Amino acid sequence: MNYSWQLPFGHKDHSYGTASSLLVSGWTVSGITTLASGLPFDIFTPVDTQHRGLVSRPDLNTSVTVPPSSDPRTQTGPSIALFSIPPFGSGGDLGRNHFRGPGISNFDAVVNKLVEIHRNIKVDMRFEFYNLFNRVQFVQPDNLLADGPLFGHSTSETFRPDFTTGARQIQLGMKLSF
Repeated sequence: MNYSWQLPFGHKDHSYGTASSLLVSGWTVSGITTLASGLPFDIFTPVDTQHRGLVSRPDLNTSVTVPPSSDPRTQTGPSIALFSIPPFGSGGDLGRNHFRGPGISNFDAVVNKLVEIHRNIKVDMRFEFYNLFNRVQFVQPDNLLADGPLFGHSTSETFRPDFTTGARQIQLGMKLSF
């Protein structure tokens, strides 16, 4: 979702000459908000139980008691305790894309102030906020049972399209037009 709103404060005609009118007029708030559910992912065993030359899917055991996570901050997938390696000669009962990875909740915003100094001279001030609420955007969790304690954990975060960090970034800019 993208949005832009020119705030309805102050007078458009600065002929009144008041400092308060100059201070409160000309503000615009805009931004891009991305809200998405996580992508589906598969879980694999380290063993080829079906003799096909490929790793197999595990059996899902929903009746087990799940122990607490070693690191709940990065636990974005299921617990390893829910899975077992199927017997040789058979495939696991877990279907594909049964679980979803972490979703995305990102807010980028811009606050813009346009000041008309004279008829042909304008100053444009921009305050840009990327990942405004500083939410971590995790990558898909580890999905190979052989990885043990890393299984089900996201060990890194996604990066922005310009390959900078996904953490909050703030930029300030000013442009003089004449």
